[in-house]
Amino acid sequence: PFLTPNPLQVGETLVYDVKLGGISAGTQSITVVEEAMDWDEPVYRIESDAQTGALLSRVYHFRDHKVTYIRKSDLLPVRYEKQLEDGSYRGDFVVDFNRDADTAEVWRNGSRDPDVVMPKHVLDELSMIYYLRSKEMRIGDTYEFTFFTGKQLISVSLLVKSRHRVDVPQPVGSTPVYRLESEDGYV
Repeated sequence: PFLTPNPLQVGETLVYDVKLGGISAGTQSITVVEEAMDWDEPVYRIESDAQTGALLSRVYHFRDHKVTYIRKSDLLPVRYEKQLEDGSYRGDFVVDFNRDADTAEVWRNGSRDPDVVMPKHVLDELSMIYYLRSKEMRIGDTYEFTFFTGKQLISVSLLVKSRHRVDVPQPVGSTPVYRLESEDGYV
């Protein structure tokens, strides 16, 4: 079941800092930007920006900007956008999910791909974080879902392994977290 009330709040930001030997390799921030009325229903607009750190970017350039629009009612995406700069590669794609027909219209670098048949509750790379976060988790529970990368459908099965506390910077401080593990053993 979904948690009540919905735990998403406009303005909240998740920040990840990846370090290699104490040096920042890169950062990612994910923000619930706004609630809006699009696609004839209330949606959240969530944006993610990831990039290599200043030192590493001298050797290898990476920037990834994603936007997802998820329905407030069930946290399923209706639109997903991605702009990627990876080394010398530059590309973008847009996915419009047709929830009534269980299909997706995919645009890659300005050209339309053939429509893709989707499972009923398919997610994207960003919406899966908030979809999982909205669930009432219990140790031993398994969550199964499919997400669409823009190229392929990936089935994921996650087991809730444990719950413990971690210390994060203020203003959050000590907070409870769940340890999730995929069928491949990834956490």
